Amino acid sequence: PIALIILFLIVIISAKSVNAYRKFKFCIAFLLFQTLIGGAVYSLFCILNSLIKDFDFGEAGSENRGFLIMSLVILLAIGVLKLFISFFGNTRSEKTGRLEIKYKDRSVEFEALVDSGNLARDPFDKTPVMLITAELAKKIFDKDVIMFEKTENASLEEKKKIRIIPLSFGAHKKIFCGYKCDSVYAITPRGREQIKAVLVVDNNVTSYGGFSALLPLAALEDITYGSN
Repeated sequence: PIALIILFLIVIISAKSVNAYRKFKFCIAFLLFQTLIGGAVYSLFCILNSLIKDFDFGEAGSENRGFLIMSLVILLAIGVLKLFISFFGNTRSEKTGRLEIKYKDRSVEFEALVDSGNLARDPFDKTPVMLITAELAKKIFDKDVIMFEKTENASLEEKKKIRIIPLSFGAHKKIFCGYKCDSVYAITPRGREQIKAVLVVDNNVTSYGGFSALLPLAALEDITYGSN
């Protein structure tokens, strides 16, 4: 019963802004990963423990042998999981996506070009970074907040959402100021799905292949648009 309660809380907290179908998929995926990774960690721990049971770690090391082995197993499990995510995490094929951004009393809908090569993330919390044109930024934000250079008139809450984002353009690297929006939605045939994104205004371009925003594929996560 405690495990079921914890699972319920995990789904509520981690997937609170998605529909019931994605909550169900999240729940099943969590149970599968929990079972597989838990079993793999336990099995590998038993194997390593039997292989190095006669190894002399010294006085302090012998007492903490189980802890050292478990630490090694956890590091290996994290590495394997990261490799798995990097290989299979971005296999979707969406090319465009319709988004809606709400800021104060404004609501702006637009089409974004989905780019699997956009790997930029917020260094603070790893939120995907979406590049937008200055024209689109003017429709979303107040003038003083658009370029994130003059923020004297911005409220304390708005200042907390400003992020420093390092971006690379080939051999050139630049530092941008971004804005983390709380209300970004992907509009799909299943309905509106909330996503997370940090917006960065790129003044050097007027469009991205005819679109006003360049959306990283990672921001869509498990969202399916359909046949785009």
